[in-house]
Amino acid sequence: MNNLSYYLLEAMKLTVPALLVAAAVVYIVRMFINKDQQMRILEAKMNSNKDVTMIRLQAYERMILLLERIHPSSVIQRVIEPGMNARGLQFAMTTTIQSEFEHNYAQQLYISSDAWNLINASKTEVIKMVNILANATTPETSAQEFSTMILNAIIHSEQPLPSQTALEFLKAEAREIF
Repeated sequence: MNNLSYYLLEAMKLTVPALLVAAAVVYIVRMFINKDQQMRILEAKMNSNKDVTMIRLQAYERMILLLERIHPSSVIQRVIEPGMNARGLQFAMTTTIQSEFEHNYAQQLYISSDAWNLINASKTEVIKMVNILANATTPETSAQEFSTMILNAIIHSEQPLPSQTALEFLKAEAREIF
């Protein structure tokens, strides 16, 4: 029995330190793996943030372009045709503005709700202005006369167009992304 105790004690002298060393190695390896995994997650998030930032910036660019494209002077240049009357120009303008807006509808995912609301209000106000001015025309009014009415209304307006307000808001928000 004494011999057995001696062998057990000797075995424990070798086994306990080996188990302690093995436990320390397992602990260190786990820490290294966890640290590496955290670094990979952080790197993935950083790459994702870069991608999202670029997509958001592109959305702001598209919204600024939209505001420029739905500005009455820009729309008039694109849709007016020789021989067109005021009602034809009204229809072409409102259809074009609505189409431009719908083409960019998904961009609202990447801009703030306030910015989207300003853009939507801009679109609505431009269409409203065109419709109000069109109601002041006769069927004989030419598109050229009607376009002059629209441009004069813009020039003589005491307040900036809603699209100008939205444009300044978008520029300020885009600067915050950086």
